[in-house]
Formats: sequence, structure tokens, C-alpha cells
Amino acid sequence: MSNSFRTQREDVVALRKAAEQHLRIIERRPFPGDRHPISKSELESALAVIPIEMLHGLGSLELRPRNHEVGSPFAQYRSRARSIILYSVPHSWEFDAFYPSLAIKVGNAGAEVTREGKRMRVVWPDEERLRLWYFFDVFGHELGNHFDYQFKHKNGRSSDRRVAERFAELNSAKLREHVARIMKKRKG
Repeated sequence: MSNSFRTQREDVVALRKAAEQHLRIIERRPFPGDRHPISKSELESALAVIPIEMLHGLGSLELRPRNHEVGSPFAQYRSRARSIILYSVPHSWEFDAFYPSLAIKVGNAGAEVTREGKRMRVVWPDEERLRLWYFFDVFGHELGNHFDYQFKHKNGRSSDRRVAERFAELNSAKLREHVARIMKKRKG
């Protein structure tokens, strides 16, 4: 039993199976007037710093044009296909309602958030802040959903959506801390 996938840590399982894995990155043209905050080449570079257990079993990353309103959704994890879809976004976002949690998240990331009556407007002052928010908060969240699904036998998959979303948020924070440690080591 000591060499079982069920009893080993996630990173050990991922390393054992890494040779079998091939992650495809597909980039499609963004919606007119939009852009992909993270390009295909940036995603390829980022894969080197993402913990291997978070990527284990992921089949594809796809940059797609958005189909609907901005943020509905920003990204999506498809468990059966084991793929993450990242949707394009425009420079500024207009919402018909004010979303406090989104306003706090993007505001903390450096976006300018204004409330006009019941409406909300989000403007990113520069590409770098949008890119970092999108990488850690959007992509990182979907990686957390994948990690939860991939290792459901280990972390006891919850039927409660709120618990699953919280788990994804915690994994997003774990990714941010991991990258910060790598950057600190490189600097010093």
C-alpha cells in the first residue's frame, strides 16, 4: 500500500505520472474589442512555476472569446474534459448591478471601480495589473477547481458548492504564495 496513488502526496503522484501528461494550450481570437489578459506564450512560461500537483491531469487550457456579458463567467473548469477555459475581456467593464465581492477583489488588484447608481464600472489602469489579477484570481481559482476534482479521492469532494468554491479560492492563494516564494529566491 505504500506505493499507492491513494496514499501518496499529490506532488508525488503528479511526478510519477508527469511523463504521460501532455497539456495543450489553445488560443482563439478574442471577442471584438477584447483581449486575452494572459497570452498563450505567457501561460507556457507560467507552467514552469506552477506546482506540478495543480497541473496534474489537466488536458488543456483554452483562451476563448467571451460569449456573453463580461464576467459571466471570466473562466470555467470543465471536469469531464479536464480543461480550463479563459475568456477574453475588454479594457473597461460595465455591469447593470453592483457586485461588492467583485468590486473588492478587482479593487485590491488595482482596478478603478466606480458605482453609478445601481451600475458598476471597472477600468484597469494598466495591462500588468489586469494580467496579475487574471492569472492569480481567475486562472488560479480554476486550477483550484481542477485540483479539487483531480484529487477528489484524497480531499473528500464536497457536494456543497460554497465549500468547493472556498477550496478553489484557497488553492488560488496557495499559487500566489508559491510564485512569491520563487520570485523571492530569484531576487535574493
